[in-house]
Amino acid sequence: MDDVEPRAKRTDVNLNVLMKFGEKITKLRDERDLTEIAFAKLVGVSNNTVSRWERGKNIPQKAVRIRIADALGISMDELTKGTDL
Repeated sequence: MDDVEPRAKRTDVNLNVLMKFGEKITKLRDERDLTEIAFAKLVGVSNNTVSRWERGKNIPQKAVRIRIADALGISMDELTKGTDL
């Protein structure tokens, strides 16, 4: 698998975290005019993985979140702010 956190029992709380993070990734990616494919290449994952993040199906491990922040040119704090990660 593409560096994904193990699936936890889904609750309203962690579903909210997943959705907030996914929405944030989508917004930041769109602001930079990056397609899912281009963004996936920058991060080193498949575009299907990016799609799962954006739809709130999975959340990347911390090491991958660091690569995401680097690809978007932001800090980890900026990436995770408001997402409870």
